[in-house]
Amino acid sequence: MRKFKSNQDVYGFAEELIVLAKEHEDEETMLLLQHALQASSMTSEVLGELRFALERIQKGPRREYLIPIRDDLRRAIRAIRKAFNKANRPF
Repeated sequence: MRKFKSNQDVYGFAEELIVLAKEHEDEETMLLLQHALQASSMTSEVLGELRFALERIQKGPRREYLIPIRDDLRRAIRAIRKAFNKANRPF
């Protein structure tokens, strides 16, 4: 069970998914994640793009190689949502 305590944890997970997708010749997933990571220099935009990409992967066609990490996908999406909610709270 993976824990996402920082944005760097989410970025690292996305980079691991890129490697995994490449190993399984899943170019669509690989390009989707690469695009999300290169979306902008602003952290919030990158996180937003990553959330979109991870949700699309989660809801997309079933990829057998992702089954063992589907809980990590959910946790990563939840961590991004939590970060946005925390950032949008008034002080």
